[in-house]
Amino acid sequence: MPLLPSLAFNLADFLEYLKKLLLGKTWGFSSFEYPQTVQRFIIEAFPHSFYRFLLIFLISFCLLAPFLLLKAKKKEMNKDYSELSFFLRMASKRIKKQALLAALPGQALLWSFFSPAIFLILLFLEAKFEIQGLGNLITTAHSWNDMPLLYGSLVCCILFTLLLLLFSVFFLFLRSVLLRK
Repeated sequence: MPLLPSLAFNLADFLEYLKKLLLGKTWGFSSFEYPQTVQRFIIEAFPHSFYRFLLIFLISFCLLAPFLLLKAKKKEMNKDYSELSFFLRMASKRIKKQALLAALPGQALLWSFFSPAIFLILLFLEAKFEIQGLGNLITTAHSWNDMPLLYGSLVCCILFTLLLLLFSVFFLFLRSVLLRK
């Protein structure tokens, strides 16, 4: 059901709706009638994008992660402490295990920064090829000149991307802590 572009709505009303939504924890049961439909459209479109994001992320992780981990392990094996361990005649399996453990934080950091890029590329693909999801919702809202739907979809995209980047910062913090030990 298309939204009517003639409905009066502006950014101040949308920000007021977001304030009531987040501070009042109404989650769609506020006194604003039109933003509830905006929220309903976004809630219907977001799961399609999220499930596709998870599927693409898991497929790329399963295909690329072993290769990248083995490459990082080989790089760690060429470092000075691994060569010193070989020189001190430590067990070869133990040295390989240490190199693998040393490569894990870097790989976690790589994948945590790779995930927002996957989400944004997915949004562009949904918009370009008109696949049902949040990217298609953004282009539809833009073509209908429906500003509340456009604002809502962009806020949803920005919040999810910021959440993914927050995980990246967490892994960066975790990596700095693990390097000190």
